[in-house]
Amino acid sequence: MDAAIQAAGLSSRFWPIAEGHKSLLRIAGRTLIERAIDALSFADRVVVVEPPGRCISRAVRVRGVEFRVQDEPRGTWDAFLIGTEGMDDFLYLSGYHFDKGVLSRLASLPSPALAVRRVSRPQDYGVAVFRGGRLAGIVEKPADPPSQFAVGSVYHLNSEFRDHLEGLSRSYREPDLLPRAISEFLPSHPAQFIEVGEREFPTLK
Repeated sequence: MDAAIQAAGLSSRFWPIAEGHKSLLRIAGRTLIERAIDALSFADRVVVVEPPGRCISRAVRVRGVEFRVQDEPRGTWDAFLIGTEGMDDFLYLSGYHFDKGVLSRLASLPSPALAVRRVSRPQDYGVAVFRGGRLAGIVEKPADPPSQFAVGSVYHLNSEFRDHLEGLSRSYREPDLLPRAISEFLPSHPAQFIEVGEREFPTLK
């Protein structure tokens, strides 16, 4: 089991309180990205995708972690392809998810597997579509949500999905290509899921 952490966004809204990136926010003296890396202690390999200025690898010194740069802001789908290159079975998550219980539970399921949480305004999120007790799709910020569950930015996926996303990226380059690719993949590869609470699954919007 490998893991890739998406921390390539510029996070301009968090300047200067987070040293240039939201994953560098400190809680009790440690950054969110350090806590996320610690929570992945069960992973064989951890890759962090960071912005061109390398603000994260300059601020954080963690042994055994590989840093890769997303040189242009093409979207989360591009950071995904950069971070998961060479991986077969992996977790992909944002740099502020550091609940080891959630990550290890998701890793214990066969891929694909995703985490969802009940929200009061699902129209503000990517929303889960369920069929037959499995997660069968994601709808981005729908006016008429198919469920009350938002899909969180942590996924257990595999090289088959990565190949699917890479194929789509040759024809489409929109920023929301990752959820689109997941939605196209899930009908033929229904996902298991775990439900998590708000405290387990923070959001930094």
